[in-house]
Amino acid sequence: MKTLLNRASFKNGYFWGVMSGAIDTEDAKRRPHDIIVELNLREQVLNGVLVALTPMDKSKGICTFALSHWVELKKKDSVEI
Repeated sequence: MKTLLNRASFKNGYFWGVMSGAIDTEDAKRRPHDIIVELNLREQVLNGVLVALTPMDKSKGICTFALSHWVELKKKDSVEI
């Protein structure tokens, strides 16, 4: 599955962005959410959090939940398609 990372930024070793999608865990599936990407380049690995963030509830001025998940991205020498 391909998806677009919006407001993508890489600065001072940090990679950040927002994307549409869904984290397929029981707790995250309770509400529709966007995914916030916050990764740090450490040696040859990008790792950090993906945050399932619900849209702002304008009547309350808050989000219903922000649920974080740890991720690590490692470069492979070759990719089979």
